[in-house]
This record gives sequence, C-alpha cells and structure tokens, in this order.
Amino acid sequence: MLKETSELLKEYYGLDDETFELSNEVMEDIKDQFDKIKEIREFYKSLLREIIAVGKAMGVTMSPTLFNDDIQSIDNFGPDVKTSLQRDIEAGKNSEIDTLVYSVVRIAKEYGIDTPSYSAVAAKFQMS
Repeated sequence: MLKETSELLKEYYGLDDETFELSNEVMEDIKDQFDKIKEIREFYKSLLREIIAVGKAMGVTMSPTLFNDDIQSIDNFGPDVKTSLQRDIEAGKNSEIDTLVYSVVRIAKEYGIDTPSYSAVAAKFQMS
C-alpha cells in the first residue's frame, strides 16, 4: 500500500499532525499573498497598456520599450516606496487624481479608447 504524500512528508521532516497542519496553513497564506501580488501586478500592467494606447491615439511619440522599462522600474522599487498620489491621499492633501486618473478616462473617451482599468480606479475614487 502506498503512503499518501502528506504522510511521507511528515515522516521525512519528523512532523507531528499539528505542526504539519500549521505548516500547510502558512504555505497556503504565502500562496495567497503571491496570488494577490500577481493580481495587482497584472492590474498595473493593464493600466500601463491603457495609458500607452491613449498616448498613441493622441500622437505621442513613445519609446518602443516603454512598457518593459516601466515594469523594470516598478520591479526595482523597495517595499516602502509610495507614489506622490498615495502620499497625498494618505495625508488628506489635494492630490493629482484628476491629472493622473480622471483626465486619462476623459481623454480616452474623446479618442474612443477603452480604459476599463482606469475607469475602475476612477470609480473607486468616485469620479463624477
């Protein structure tokens, strides 16, 4: 009779049932965090694709490597880095939300560009 993988792991690492279950919970939490990071990263990529599409529609000349360059910049940020928009909102100050989000949605509409991610952000901040 073959042993289940969990039984083999418990024997190999010398874990009791409670410790094994706790380690499974920790690993599941870590997986959930990685999934959340991946989801946020994909959302950021969609924002970047949308702003590039709007810029192109407006005739803005951009580097062909803009998308990858921007992603690389984000990857180099430390965990405590915040944008000026984030800092302003957290401090209750006037922010650049109109320039950085709402105007993108308005301009996209003028040019017939679909911006579902920017629109979602605008809705979150209750764009009128």
